[in-house]
Amino acid sequence: MIWWNWQFWVLVYKIMIIEYLKSYDEKKFEFKHGKSTPELRVKPCTLEEIQEIRDFLNYSNPMPKAFEEFLYIGGKVTGLPLDIEFRTIKGWSEYVKAEMPKRGVKMDRPIAVFHQLEGCFFVCIYLDEGDNPVPWNCSTDPEFDNDEGEKVWKSPFKTFKELIDEMVKLALVGQGI
Repeated sequence: MIWWNWQFWVLVYKIMIIEYLKSYDEKKFEFKHGKSTPELRVKPCTLEEIQEIRDFLNYSNPMPKAFEEFLYIGGKVTGLPLDIEFRTIKGWSEYVKAEMPKRGVKMDRPIAVFHQLEGCFFVCIYLDEGDNPVPWNCSTDPEFDNDEGEKVWKSPFKTFKELIDEMVKLALVGQGI
């Protein structure tokens, strides 16, 4: 029996239904830098590449839906003011998990790093916090700790979607890249 609903098309065309990052998906071709610089145009990950990241970072368990949408829309080149891409997500995530214990912070839960600054400041999500997790900041160097001296602290955004929506606004006007 053939299904003629959305599940059929997802199976046949290997597509992902976007639930959280609709703004990113709808505006990805409008980003100011992507229009003038071809190498900054948004480039998606395939479902197979997303599975590769899932296998590596989350032991084949499902990752947050919003993060998988992020990879599906622009995992290879985000077009957003974030300094990370598909080929570096695994390495930076493992680096943070290895370095934070040296600062006295145990990170035994699966994480995905999706932004970094100078290899010392990172923004990540825990992969076991539901479909739209809270973004966390962390630093591997005391110079990058927050004003209260914290090594790991919540970002000002309540959810991953909220953070990406803000990055979309910045990309539309060419800021942050």
